[in-house]
Amino acid sequence: MRGAQREALIADISTDQNRGRNFGVLRAIDNLGAVFGIVFCIVCFRLLNIGYRELFFFAAPSSVIGAIVVIIFIREKKLETKKYSKNFF
Repeated sequence: MRGAQREALIADISTDQNRGRNFGVLRAIDNLGAVFGIVFCIVCFRLLNIGYRELFFFAAPSSVIGAIVVIIFIREKKLETKKYSKNFF
């Protein structure tokens, strides 16, 4: 999960006290993944003679596991609705 959905999830589960730290950790992990992902691909291509097809098959299980975790454990919070009296206007 990337982009606005991930950031909305982080903002939703964060408090005012830890929101900055949570987004900082998110950025750090995102950047580490970008760097180490490229290094891992280079190692697989050059040293291990693994092609694109094998690399995608290697990456697929982690994507499926991530999707299952999101489907099972992430629930949308119910928004509190404010009730107004009938004589509001």
